[in-house]
This record gives sequence, structure tokens and C-alpha cells, in this order.
Amino acid sequence: MIQEIIKGINLNIKEKGLFQDIFELTEQVTQILPYQGDNVSQTFPAVYKKGGELISVFNPDKNRSICWHRSTGNVTISNSEDSVSGCGKTFIYLYQLAVIGIALRNKMCDDSYTDYSVANNLVASLKKIKVAGFTSVDVFPNTIITDKNQVFSDNFTNIEMPVGFEYSLVQVNYNVSIEVNQKCIETYCK
Repeated sequence: MIQEIIKGINLNIKEKGLFQDIFELTEQVTQILPYQGDNVSQTFPAVYKKGGELISVFNPDKNRSICWHRSTGNVTISNSEDSVSGCGKTFIYLYQLAVIGIALRNKMCDDSYTDYSVANNLVASLKKIKVAGFTSVDVFPNTIITDKNQVFSDNFTNIEMPVGFEYSLVQVNYNVSIEVNQKCIETYCK
């Protein structure tokens, strides 16, 4: 279900033209570093490719503006007030997510407000998405983080931050509420 919503959000992000690489839902992956001992590991966002291959979304050598989504909490499920319809029970799924953006400042206004401009572009992309089969979908941002060090430490561990002042690094935390009936869940989960 959430895949369709993130695809719609990414289409909105793409229309803004700010990011060259736009990834869907990533996973925080922890890998033990070879030849460093058993207790030394790195954590970073990665996407799964075919065949179970993991690819880090961030490659500082590429010098590109990128964004990605990740889960920030558990999915909660509750009964809708209109819990019974002609199609069965109706449930509300609440997803807690974040969209993170690393953008070259020279693509924007390149001043003290660039981080806010990048964040506002992401917030504007989190508008209502219409997806067939769902009773309703609401996307609402709740936190903007423009502290580059905090955003980096929330997404990476034991990796030196290669993002300098030529980049804006922001995170927008948001929730997605999907109201869907039981029959649609069965259809989407096949």
C-alpha cells in the first residue's frame, strides 16, 4: 500500500527538478566493517535491488542531489469509525516516515535560507495523493530538520560526513494515513 503513496510523492518531487536521484523506501542497513574487528560497523540508507543486492543511496563522489524515504517508526492500525462498508471492515493504517534530501546549494538560492527552500520543496511534494482502491489517503508533514549534523547522524553511523557547505542536507518527517477496506487489503497484498 505505502509503495503507491511514495511513488506518487516521488513524482511530485521529480516535478520540482531539484533532485537528480530520487529513491523510494530505503532501509537503515548495518554492516560490520571487514578487517576492523567484530564491533566496528557502519549504518547507512540502502535500497534493495533484484537478487537481494543492497546499494547505498549516498555516494559523495557522484556530486549529485539525491533524496530518499525511510521508515521512522511502527505502522499503527486502527478501526475506522466507518468500520463496516459494503466491502467489509475498514481500517486506518498510519505510517511514520521521513524524506531526506541532499541538494547542491547552487541549484537553489545559495544563501542562509537554502536549507529551508529545500525543505519547503519537499513539504510541497507531500500533498494529497490519490490512489485507486483506498477510501482516503492523507499525507501530512510534522517536523523539518535543517541541522545538517543531526540529519546525517540520524541516517549514518561511523561514516565521516562528506557533505560540506556546498550541500543542503534536510529531513522532513511526515505521516501517511491510509483508510482502506479489508477487500482492498487482500487485493493489494497478493
